[in-house]
Amino acid sequence: MEWGFRFYQFFLWSSLAFGHARTPLLINGTVVTDNSWNMVVNIASSKPDNCTGTVVGPRVVIANASCFMSDSTATFSVNGTSYTAKMTLSPSYPAQLDDIALGLTNQDITGVVPASIGGTASTGIGITMLGYGCSQDPGSNPPSFDGKLRVGSTTVTGIVSGGVAGTDNIYMVTGNGTGTSNSALICFRDDGGPAFIGTGAKQLVAINTVGDRKTENYSVRLDIPVSTTFIQKFISDNNGVEICGINGTPAHCQNGPPPPPSTCSLTANPTTVQSGQSVTLTLATQNATSATINGSPANAAGDTKVITTSATGSFTVPATVNGPGGPGNCSATYTVTSGPAQAATCALAASPTQVQSGQNVTLTLTTQNATSATINGAPANAAGDTKVIPTSATGVFTPQANVNGPGGPGSCSATYTVTSPSGNAPTCTVSATPQDVVIGQQVTLALSVTSAPLTATSATINGVAVAIPQGTEVVTPTDKGDVSVKGFVLGPNGSSNCYAWYHVDDNGGNPNVPNFAVIEQYCGSNTATSSKVQQVCIGVVKRDSTLGDLRINQAVQITYNDGTGEVMPLLDQIATPTPTQFDLKLFANIIVVADTYQVLDMRDATLTTDTSTKAVKGGISGPNGTYTVPTSIQGRSATGEFFNVTQLNAVGTTF
Repeated sequence: MEWGFRFYQFFLWSSLAFGHARTPLLINGTVVTDNSWNMVVNIASSKPDNCTGTVVGPRVVIANASCFMSDSTATFSVNGTSYTAKMTLSPSYPAQLDDIALGLTNQDITGVVPASIGGTASTGIGITMLGYGCSQDPGSNPPSFDGKLRVGSTTVTGIVSGGVAGTDNIYMVTGNGTGTSNSALICFRDDGGPAFIGTGAKQLVAINTVGDRKTENYSVRLDIPVSTTFIQKFISDNNGVEICGINGTPAHCQNGPPPPPSTCSLTANPTTVQSGQSVTLTLATQNATSATINGSPANAAGDTKVITTSATGSFTVPATVNGPGGPGNCSATYTVTSGPAQAATCALAASPTQVQSGQNVTLTLTTQNATSATINGAPANAAGDTKVIPTSATGVFTPQANVNGPGGPGSCSATYTVTSPSGNAPTCTVSATPQDVVIGQQVTLALSVTSAPLTATSATINGVAVAIPQGTEVVTPTDKGDVSVKGFVLGPNGSSNCYAWYHVDDNGGNPNVPNFAVIEQYCGSNTATSSKVQQVCIGVVKRDSTLGDLRINQAVQITYNDGTGEVMPLLDQIATPTPTQFDLKLFANIIVVADTYQVLDMRDATLTTDTSTKAVKGGISGPNGTYTVPTSIQGRSATGEFFNVTQLNAVGTTF
């Protein structure tokens, strides 16, 4: 064998020296009819040779160094697109027989998944070989060439050295050496035919360098130091260019065999339980990136689920897994039998467990197996409930809850402590901004709780609730004069007041509006069709700073269908049992005689207001200087005409 191999070496070197043409061919192979091996290409070089190459990266092709002159270029095609590669020969060729060259293309190679360099060559492993040309021994040198890519299988029969220093185990030998094998053989003097590990995975372990076309092929291994050192230097010299299996990324490479499928096992513990007891399902997985148990998401690395049983019978719970290698499934079975009904149980919690007198305690009840429940004797939801308890007396209190169900009763309790209030009553400040305004100008009233700690639980400004520890209320005055503002804060330890004031002036008013004119604020149309009244307005009486305060400052203005009108001053407004309604007493501008007295003739009207909204201007005065928005009014005019206005709207008149 050693003598025969040295003859092959001599023959190889002789062919290099005399420039015999080489054609890559394959014996005992099958013609490739699809794109499954389109990373294997036919390369034309500067020598009069055609060699086989293999695309191993987005811009890298590998072939035999013996196909090229130093620093030469090569061309090849993939899917009809031509590419040019600048070839770099291994520095260990030919001295150490490392017959490898790597080429860097001028552009990305598209439409092909590069092969990955990988695997370990060893005797007995299966190999897939590829080459172009003959399908059987042509019996001639050079052999016939038909240009068709063929693929075939063979087996590694040995790992041998090259016979010179530094070439230990450099060659992978395939074939049987007898000439009777049906194993695939690279045709005589083929260069660069790839050898892949296995029959399906594209892991390039060696490339053909010499053979005798009848019995054996010798391929240069890519998994030995002299080859891997050259490959790594090529990557470094070319700015980290990707070579699949070495530094390639998943976006560009097919790295070896397909991933294994996902598998799982699901166990139930215990496998037999009584109704109401629990079963623990344990999922174990392999190669999974997602999983479910009984349709619900589970941890892909393994998971545990606890099932509380109710119905009886045999139950099978499915689990599914999935991953890069495909899906898998498994299941577990458990049996539920009838058992004695479980007694009702409960837990009662108090929050907070310590409060001051006047504060609230929340009791939370949780139950199991209960059909009825009470908290401190009062009915509660059997599925669980919450009760809020106001406190007053001090001491330690233990409220109790009772539950009942088919399996019998149960009880539970909670404990909380009520202490006397400590510390001082909360304090506050209140301000009015601006302090000097004119009628119709808004004033912002602001309250701040100033006690530390902030022990206030509520606050008001002029009786209107505001937020704590800071709250505001916006008012629009309609009367001039000094207005007092009262703030009030309340807490567990008492209450206190705070005060402010602001001044309201009419600022002379609109000089175009005469004094004592009625300024319309809210108006609406009469809906009583038989009446002569067309419109009813509520307004205020205009006056300027040269006049004293008016005792009558609001009026109802009537407009008739014929354009005439009348004004009825508002003498009084009387609250009714309905909080949103007022009885109005209106002067009809007529004096009547009763006995010996002259009496003001009055008309009654009913006004409905929206107490939830403060009037921006005008409106009906309410408690603490507030004004509510009038929404409707009905009554009779001075002449006795009935009116019913169902919608009063704010108008834009100013004064």
